[in-house]
Amino acid sequence: MNNKTRTITHNRFSKLVWIILLTLLIAGICFYFLSKKDSDVSFEDIHGIGYTKNGNEILIPAHDGIKEFSAGEWKDGPGEKNDYMGFAMVNDGFYSSGHPAAGSSKPNPLGIIRSSDKGKSVNTLGLEGESDFHLFAAGFNNHALYAYTPQPNSKMDSAGLYYSLDGAKSWKKSKMTGVDDEPTGFAVHPDKNSVVSVSTKDTVLISNDFGKTFKVLYSKPQITALSFTFNNSLLVGGFEVKATLSEINLKNESTKQIKVPPMSEDAIAFIAQNPSRSQEYAFATYKKDVYKGTEHDWKQIVKSGNSTTGK
Repeated sequence: MNNKTRTITHNRFSKLVWIILLTLLIAGICFYFLSKKDSDVSFEDIHGIGYTKNGNEILIPAHDGIKEFSAGEWKDGPGEKNDYMGFAMVNDGFYSSGHPAAGSSKPNPLGIIRSSDKGKSVNTLGLEGESDFHLFAAGFNNHALYAYTPQPNSKMDSAGLYYSLDGAKSWKKSKMTGVDDEPTGFAVHPDKNSVVSVSTKDTVLISNDFGKTFKVLYSKPQITALSFTFNNSLLVGGFEVKATLSEINLKNESTKQIKVPPMSEDAIAFIAQNPSRSQEYAFATYKKDVYKGTEHDWKQIVKSGNSTTGK
């Protein structure tokens, strides 16, 4: 075999090797995308949690839009991937605040927004381009809105707590008498629009007069989460050596402890009760773990920001 023949044979062999490698690479990429499930959802951060009215879906707002858990699997929600803050579920959708997705035509910040289709479409209710509410809450059935602003805007003439009973068209200021420390969280009674609770770093307070006056309801070295139930009680996440979850009966102010899974140097950041199954809860932690279930049967559905199945 002469040198010219050897060169041609070598070139043909090299091309064949590259074709085989390219084919394997393409096949691997195709296999990855074909095998990748819709439930492979990741959470850069978690800004809230809530159940839909039927109790069959859990929605979590994140830096890149709504994440939905349904039938044991996670998927990205519809619509723009807005950075939702101050997320509040209601019986026919959610209210929120935050910042628009990259490339969105919406003003930044979003002001107060409303969606009735899991974020597929978003309606602006006011204060767009002005305010971003991190402390914001809504009554699940009554849609009473409460917002805490650290600075004035066009509808709130000074810092403090405000409430609206007409879908954010008008706002009234609450005096917050009795609250002597910086608020860290708010929750609104699902049915009684005058009942609002506020947490500080170590205290839970409640008001029955639209936030005009508050009284101390519960104290703990560290309060981490706050949410009303649908049976006239308050869920309070806390931390004292380990994570805790307490339920306060608002009728007699008695407190009971709810068992939670073991957590290593972590605590509940957001919690919600299932509207259809009162014994079921869902909560997210500061380390981006998410659990759902009852105190006797918890299932982890997010671990360190990565989704898992939870059937």
